Amino acid sequence: MRNAVVHLLLTGALAWNLAAQGRAREPLLQASRQSTDSRITADSQLLAAQPSNNRIASRLALDYIQKMRETVNFDYLNRAASIVDDVLERDPGNYEGLRLRSEIEMERHHFELVTQYSIEMTRFSPNDPGAWGSLGDSSMELGEYARAGEAYQKMLALRPDLTSYNRLAWFYFVTGDATRAIGLMQAAISVGNAAPENVAWCWAELGRMYWKTGRADDALAAYHSALQAFPNYYAAWAGIGWIESAHNHVKEAIAAYLKAQATVPMPEYAEALEDLYTRSGNLGSAKQQRELIDAIEITMQASGEQTNRNMALLYANQNRNLVRAEELVENEIKVRPDVYTHDALAWVLFRLGRLDEAAKASEIALSRGTPEPLFHFHAAMIDDARGRKNEAAQELSKAMALNPEWDFEQCALARKITQSATSLSSSSHVKVLESHLKGLTE
Repeated sequence: MRNAVVHLLLTGALAWNLAAQGRAREPLLQASRQSTDSRITADSQLLAAQPSNNRIASRLALDYIQKMRETVNFDYLNRAASIVDDVLERDPGNYEGLRLRSEIEMERHHFELVTQYSIEMTRFSPNDPGAWGSLGDSSMELGEYARAGEAYQKMLALRPDLTSYNRLAWFYFVTGDATRAIGLMQAAISVGNAAPENVAWCWAELGRMYWKTGRADDALAAYHSALQAFPNYYAAWAGIGWIESAHNHVKEAIAAYLKAQATVPMPEYAEALEDLYTRSGNLGSAKQQRELIDAIEITMQASGEQTNRNMALLYANQNRNLVRAEELVENEIKVRPDVYTHDALAWVLFRLGRLDEAAKASEIALSRGTPEPLFHFHAAMIDDARGRKNEAAQELSKAMALNPEWDFEQCALARKITQSATSLSSSSHVKVLESHLKGLTE
């Protein structure tokens, strides 16, 4: 456990921003088939011999961006940014440098800035698929889905490859067409990519789509394919842990999440492990995972982190640190007002007892028809607390229709509330919820 915390502190980065809802898409520039470490070594040597060669410098920056994706160590992104700054200082109009600048700012979640950069690039070079991809990426995070869809369609028309197929897949998933999304993600995998991690990312995303729409066997197969493409890929192990936990295979779920955590100690992995250890009766290990979450919070505050919807959602799940959760998600929604941030906001507001505000945020989260069982579960709990029994039952039915086993404890609660919807009072429902939600309540 100590090693996990030390690893997080040494990276100097808030690694969890890259995961879950903040999906990092494939680099818009193309990499060679060498390993990332080999490319970094070779390009570093070339740049040392030719320090003013912008082409080599841009290539090395791309190498570092890819390494950041593989390790979730943002020190590599900072190295890339430093190189790109040098390129643009030597040549302010260097187009590859401008493209990389946009990609770096995207990883830093400066979505409005990326939109500005991308619009400028599409005007300057309308036939560059990367510029349209960058515009689509930032638009998705800003909740500007019509603009994102148009940008991704233009990207696909210009370059039908893994990077365009997977982006359009994500667009269709978020906007409610899971069948088309799955087909496009399958197409992305079929086309392939020089970087194994990029292919593994697509397999893992496909697994998430399968799982959220109730295809457990397909999801597990996809996650194992991700591990074949890129061994020990943390997102794949986390996906396997998610499914095993939902099936109440506690031992297998713990093993999978520990493998994910060994690579990237994300707080949501610690949350899952705390829950799993508690279910298994291993309260000592559960306490260690809680301590890891608290250590991450200390790191966040020391670095001045003010936006993090994943951590806000975690605190709402555990019904603790709600003032901090509200701060994190309220700040996030100012810069990232997509459906996922609205869902996190709804859940935090629910925990704070601000039910009318929670309902408004939940309505926005549901507005695109995104096939997320959790969105419907949250909406149901909010409706139930507001005394809207029929609406709560309808939302629970929608969640169960997508995947009747998306979460072991939440599904059990959903079935219990659905069966007793006509006999339990709103306050009774909330008490049931408090005793069954993932995590320990304080």
